[in-house]
Amino acid sequence: MSQRSSEPGPSYWRVSLALALRKRSVETSELGPRTEALQRRLTALDLTLIGVGASVGAGIFVITGIAAKPTGPAVCFSFLLAGISSIFSALCYAELSARIPVSGSVYLYAFVAFGEFIALLIGLNVLVDYHVGAAVNIASCALYLEKTLRLMFGDVCVWLPSTQVISLLMVLLLTCILSVGVENGLKRVNGLLVFGKVGIVLLVIVVGCTKVQPTNLSPVFPFGVGPVLSMSATCSFSFIGFGTVTNAAEECINPHRDLPIGITLSLLICALFAWASI
Repeated sequence: MSQRSSEPGPSYWRVSLALALRKRSVETSELGPRTEALQRRLTALDLTLIGVGASVGAGIFVITGIAAKPTGPAVCFSFLLAGISSIFSALCYAELSARIPVSGSVYLYAFVAFGEFIALLIGLNVLVDYHVGAAVNIASCALYLEKTLRLMFGDVCVWLPSTQVISLLMVLLLTCILSVGVENGLKRVNGLLVFGKVGIVLLVIVVGCTKVQPTNLSPVFPFGVGPVLSMSATCSFSFIGFGTVTNAAEECINPHRDLPIGITLSLLICALFAWASI
């Protein structure tokens, strides 16, 4: 009878560690036949509009008021610090998206660089980030819509549903638009929405310039430098749209060229709007 080998087999923890640190090579992350089912219709302009549309919203309309309370006129410096820090993140995203032009964004980049376990943790954080961000935008939009309708029509809007119901209906509407496809859904509807939001921001800037009172700018730091630094993290919420651009990598006509252009342009446009709207 043959004797069993006295060499111990791989332990459970060793195998688990090997799986956790398993990396995905850049070559296998390149575009392959399995991804060609997606329609490649997006250009650099479309990607820029996606990034702007993901940032111009609650990031500018809501965060500005929240950040201004503890900082005062120095809120502009909070946005400046947030914009500078976001520039470095955007450059990293642009480099990685050009190297690995596959949908998956930071999850895929972490999978290639650090391994599967780190990618899983980052992916879970990204899911929470996207869900929270979408909930904040939908809730704020529904609240503004409800208040606007009640101010315009008064008692006629007694039939108007609650803010939660309006939010749910808006989510269903956006889901239906995305289900139509890239050409007829995402490109056209997103373009109209972005130009509408940009027009509102420009209107606020133009009207706000006529209401400026220099006396309100003194003192610049009424509560010190500490709140300015802490609120810069909150203000960075106004510049996170460039991360959404990378998720459209497999629907981009020329991802190696258009993804870095869309990421950098969307960040610069949002930074300019945020600074001017303050």
